[in-house]
Amino acid sequence: MISYQHLDELKQLYLLKATGTQYVDPIDINPTAVDESITLPDDINALHKLISGCHLCDLSKSRRSVQVSHGHATSGLMIMSDYPTLAEDNEGAYTGKSGEMLRGMIENVLKLSIDDIYFSHVVKCMPSSGNIPNESEIKSCQPFWQQQIQNIKPKLIVALGSFSYNALTHDRGDFKNDKGKLLPLSDTMIIAIEHPKVLVRNPKLKKETMQELLSIKSYLCEN
Repeated sequence: MISYQHLDELKQLYLLKATGTQYVDPIDINPTAVDESITLPDDINALHKLISGCHLCDLSKSRRSVQVSHGHATSGLMIMSDYPTLAEDNEGAYTGKSGEMLRGMIENVLKLSIDDIYFSHVVKCMPSSGNIPNESEIKSCQPFWQQQIQNIKPKLIVALGSFSYNALTHDRGDFKNDKGKLLPLSDTMIIAIEHPKVLVRNPKLKKETMQELLSIKSYLCEN
């Protein structure tokens, strides 16, 4: 499914509505003015509410739920996945084979509770028909996860897989080359590891990922 909606105009209208505006004059559809005219909430709960009611792209027509986040909003560790699976869309975070594996990575290796980290997705809704999200769908969610990072101010972001890492680094990173390395990202640090769904399909990569998780654990203990 391809989104044909005018994302910049829709972004203005939906965000204005969500922030309490009941009437606006005709909008300027110059895309360079869009981001300057809308400010997303600094309050994380208000931001969560805004994301949960998003209709900026066609995924809002087919999703069961919006996977806004799971866990603690003041956590020093933020884990960013790519987009929700069918299990997550139906049942929420940490479900399905990859979700259960991620839970095990957090609880058994990092020795943290899933409630003590902040988990979210680059694209908040499940793609239709098992497709990879298209450009307009990715673009729709970008301001939301950027504001999540701004509000959370994590010590470390763990990017699960190349899709998430490329989005978070604005395609300036190289997943294969950077994987497992602690690297600066604006005012925080980022590390990319294999997505659990890749590990489910290729268990041989688990040993390498284990070492990367231990590096994450060590960094968190030291910082």
